[in-house]
Amino acid sequence: MRGWLIFVQYTGDPSNMTWFPMQSFHVSAAVKAVTTGVGNLRFVAIDLPEAEQSNHPPMFAFIGRRTKGVKVWSSSASDV
Repeated sequence: MRGWLIFVQYTGDPSNMTWFPMQSFHVSAAVKAVTTGVGNLRFVAIDLPEAEQSNHPPMFAFIGRRTKGVKVWSSSASDV
C-alpha cells in the first residue's frame, strides 16, 4: 500500500494499536474540551479563545471510514 498512514495507540491499553490510511479520513482537527455548564463539555478548535482558557489537553480527532470489509463510520481521538 502506498501513501500515508496514521498510527493510533490507546493510552489505556498500549497493546491496542490501529493504522488508518489517509484516504479513509473525512474530517480531522486539533480540538480541546471546554466546559459549557455544570459538567457539560464540548469540543472546539484549539485556535478559538475558549480553547485557550480550557485546562483540558489538546487532542487530535478524526472521522474516517473503513477501506475494507463492512463500510461503517468510525471516529477516534488522541492526546496531542
